[in-house]
Amino acid sequence: MNHLWNLIRKELKELLTPASVISIVVVAVLFASLGGMIGSEVDKATELPAIGVINGDSGALGDEAVGYIEDYYGAGFPDLVTKMTSSYDDRDAIMNEMNDLGINIVLVIDSGFSDDVLAFAGGTGTRGGTINIFWSEVRTGVFGAVSTAIVYDLISYINIRTAQSLISGYYPGDAENVLSPVAADNFTVFNGRVFEGITPADISAALQSQSLLMPLLIMIVITMIGGMIISSMGNEKENKTLETLLTLPVKRTTIVSGKLIGSAIAGMIFGVVYLAGMYFYTSSMSAGGTVSLENLGLTLSLIDWTIVAAVIFLAILSALGICMILGAFVKNYKAAQTLTLPITVFAMIPMFVTMFADFSTLPAVLQVILFAIPFTHPMMIMNNLMLGNTFMVWAGLGYLVIFALLTIYITVRIYNSDILLTGLVKKKKDKKGILSLFTRRN
Repeated sequence: MNHLWNLIRKELKELLTPASVISIVVVAVLFASLGGMIGSEVDKATELPAIGVINGDSGALGDEAVGYIEDYYGAGFPDLVTKMTSSYDDRDAIMNEMNDLGINIVLVIDSGFSDDVLAFAGGTGTRGGTINIFWSEVRTGVFGAVSTAIVYDLISYINIRTAQSLISGYYPGDAENVLSPVAADNFTVFNGRVFEGITPADISAALQSQSLLMPLLIMIVITMIGGMIISSMGNEKENKTLETLLTLPVKRTTIVSGKLIGSAIAGMIFGVVYLAGMYFYTSSMSAGGTVSLENLGLTLSLIDWTIVAAVIFLAILSALGICMILGAFVKNYKAAQTLTLPITVFAMIPMFVTMFADFSTLPAVLQVILFAIPFTHPMMIMNNLMLGNTFMVWAGLGYLVIFALLTIYITVRIYNSDILLTGLVKKKKDKKGILSLFTRRN
């Protein structure tokens, strides 16, 4: 037991160096800070913009349109609507007044607005009343188009209110009902229950954090810890410390166990740190729908969280087993860098698939391939538990146990061979090659 504990401490000391810990913490803090910045940008982009209004129409519908704009903003934002004094047809004056007032958006109701609306509604006009929109700010970035969408939503509101005004003479008091004579109620069957007033989009938004956060987190942790293990073995071979370790009076099984357990603990620590940073990052980008997981009855119990932790730990253990097998074939640190690609690819494939597709809707062949990749199961575990997919939960857990034990067995056989010292399987007279790892020694 003392040998095992000493090996675990050695592995943790090599992996949890001040440089690696500081780099992981810095990355997590950067993700959290970036999430806060994105959240701030989302809030600013979705705020109602200050606008100016110029009414160049002498008819009643022009005045009504100005009133609709004020109604759209409501009593809580009276200062965001400014009635400007420039002439509706003097563009230079409009731009100068925009600069003086610090307003980036101006709605100009054109002359003849009322006449054009009435003619178009009566079938004699070719175009409805015109509202010219002046913009003085073009924002770049993902949220640059949000203010444009808000203004066009305002134009749609003016259209609806103007239409209500036009038809009120035919249907007094019921203009709004005429424009919206059909209503729709939503009943979504989900997880064995019927939810009234909830759409599939609402449920998808509520599950977004699990669909995005877990795959990305697992991919980062496995790629990072896998690269560290392979590089560590390359360093040990290059510095001849592995030869010294193998000559100690310690069972090879103990050496393998110490390396795996120590590396798995380090991986879990890195995962928790990344999880904290990625949680703030993804939550800031979430649309924040009106439905919570609690409303849907999708909460995890203590037993569920224990299963989640076990699946993640087994996936990390499987990744470490694969990396130790790959690391056995490297001769130095430089050569180890090229062997991190397979583990990265096998982590990225299920990440992208589970982020953008539902496993149950995939073709059977693709389902089998994904199931065979051990990193798929921790990426889907939370959704499977919440949705009651017990078969996938226990099948995945059992598969991970078998896969982890298999990789550990192969690793032990490798450590009992000469491959760690030579980098190649020693050829025997029977020419079994690598198959000699799985045969008993005489």
